[in-house]
Amino acid sequence: MNKKNIIALTGCAILIVVIFFGFISNYFNTKKTISILQGKGSITKAIMNIETSSNLMKITITDADTLNYINDALKNAQLIDVPRGGAFDISVRVYIEKNGKNANFEILKSQYYGWRLEIGDKYFRSDDLFKLIQGLIKN
Repeated sequence: MNKKNIIALTGCAILIVVIFFGFISNYFNTKKTISILQGKGSITKAIMNIETSSNLMKITITDADTLNYINDALKNAQLIDVPRGGAFDISVRVYIEKNGKNANFEILKSQYYGWRLEIGDKYFRSDDLFKLIQGLIKN
């Protein structure tokens, strides 16, 4: 083998290792986030960045009743199978503080597939959380 082939093979091997570790890292980050969001304990703070076609809002929630509502909604969220990607009418980036840990996820609404929670590489359905977002958008 000449020097160019060795360099090319080394580069390919490094790329494969990096991609592999990326998939593994994403898998464990998803599990950790789901564990925080659906685990025991109370949410102490939620920040929502809500983006619609006509508006951009940042809402900080510290009200105990609303935080408990979000906590229950996340615990009862159901795993669903929907296609990845798409054009979204509503996009909400949610940052949660729970048990001294931070987690974030997205709530998305598409014309074709409706509402979904995106946590890492998993999708969930939570009608209660979707109703909360709709109420926040109307106010």
